[in-house]
Amino acid sequence: MKSKLKNNIKKSFTLIELLVVIAIIGILAAIGMPAISNARAKARDVRRVADLNTFRTALEMYFSDHDQYPVWTSGCIEDTSTTSSPFLLDFAPKYIGQIPKDPLFGKGHCYYYKTTTNGSDYHLLSLLEKDTQKSQEDGGEYMVMQHQQQDRLVMR
Repeated sequence: MKSKLKNNIKKSFTLIELLVVIAIIGILAAIGMPAISNARAKARDVRRVADLNTFRTALEMYFSDHDQYPVWTSGCIEDTSTTSSPFLLDFAPKYIGQIPKDPLFGKGHCYYYKTTTNGSDYHLLSLLEKDTQKSQEDGGEYMVMQHQQQDRLVMR
């Protein structure tokens, strides 16, 4: 008789056991989310540095052909909405496939480009989220690439 009763009892988890498992999963997820967020921010910084290096190379090719950089007083390079943008007229199709966009463009981030009035020097900036050691001299927030008249590239 006892063996018949034992076989009829269904084995299942109790409500307490289910709640404990759900709580453990929630705690693990809460611990993991900041790490994932931090990794994403670092990945965006790596992309920013790579984009600036690509853009810098295109600027140097432009300079070797025209003896000046594309003149633009200042602004975000992603903002190609104005027809007076040097990037729409000659630079983008010939020297770089397309103008790079910051991974968070439209959310307060952009690649900032500025030249002197004669196009002899430029500054190229990007706001970094995590990798601030690359730019400690600029206050720890910006990756700065600039060209100075001594024909050397300075990367701070």
